[in-house]
Amino acid sequence: MSTVGKKMGVFLGGTFAQDPGLTNLVDRAVELAHEVADAGMRTVWFGQAADYDAPQLAALVGRAEPRIGVGTSVVPTYPRHPLLLAAAAKTAQAATTGRFRLGVGLGARTVLEPQFGLPYPPQIKHLREYLIALRPLLDGDDAPFVGQTLSSRPAGPTTVAGAVPRVPVLVAAMGPRALAAAGELAEGTIPFLAGPRTLAEQIVPAITEAAAAAGRPAPQIVAGVPAVVTDDAEAARSRVSAALGFYDSIPSYRRVIASEGLSSAADLLIAAATRTPSPPGCAATSTPGPLKSWSPIRTSSTPGTALAPGPSPGTCDPGPHPSLPVRPAAIAVRPLATSTPPREGKAHRTGSG
Repeated sequence: MSTVGKKMGVFLGGTFAQDPGLTNLVDRAVELAHEVADAGMRTVWFGQAADYDAPQLAALVGRAEPRIGVGTSVVPTYPRHPLLLAAAAKTAQAATTGRFRLGVGLGARTVLEPQFGLPYPPQIKHLREYLIALRPLLDGDDAPFVGQTLSSRPAGPTTVAGAVPRVPVLVAAMGPRALAAAGELAEGTIPFLAGPRTLAEQIVPAITEAAAAAGRPAPQIVAGVPAVVTDDAEAARSRVSAALGFYDSIPSYRRVIASEGLSSAADLLIAAATRTPSPPGCAATSTPGPLKSWSPIRTSSTPGTALAPGPSPGTCDPGPHPSLPVRPAAIAVRPLATSTPPREGKAHRTGSG
């Protein structure tokens, strides 16, 4: 397996889950995971929307395909209680024999508050309290926690046999306060729509500094970017603009997009064409440092230096960017379309700032 292959994974989300021809979501997810593993990819990530349960699906897929790691990208902390999420994560860790990573995020208030009909808590305060309450629960610690936005008082043992090693927590953080909380209280960050400049100049330095100040190891960085396989970049831009327009209305995403010198989420699109087979749903490059040459809306017909078509949205984690202060754990590339226009649907990823 190449260095790039070892650092690549696939995101399976809304498009595959809502395919009109789908007969069994779990069966299809397992099929796709087998394809990912056969192609030499490293991880499969699942987003949390209003349909399937992401930690549970990750557990089922990871148990069925032992060659890959699995994770959530991401589960909104609101309104799922830390006790419930910790139980799900530990069960997934036991089911996958230690190959599960828990990605969490604050979510978008404009989506979650009307969806659940519950008051949305102060974001950063809630994030910090959630992470403080979550970590002991993931470690099987039954100690209570009482905060301003949530309380946790386990009524019984929280240990799950086989949930080892401890579940890593990645936070969908992009703003300075969320990154500080992630560096201090979690194992890393899993941002979406943060480009190479934002990663190198803002996200990675901020979370690394916070982790170091807290005496923690260098954080994992799993960065998500949209990608499309096409021979018509302008048509792809139009389709992806509609698919990603949701993110342009969220302040945290607007800030990271602007920090790249861009005006919309669709401007971060990586577009390419390929004439050679590549892993399904992932980006394939000829070198292990694709961020160095990352440019929005690019097309290429060079064999072996292209994005591969896939049956569904995906994430890929190529290797390190030489200018970043720490080695990224992943670069998550989500193919949002192929040369065939994708089925329209609401974007579901709602990371925090």
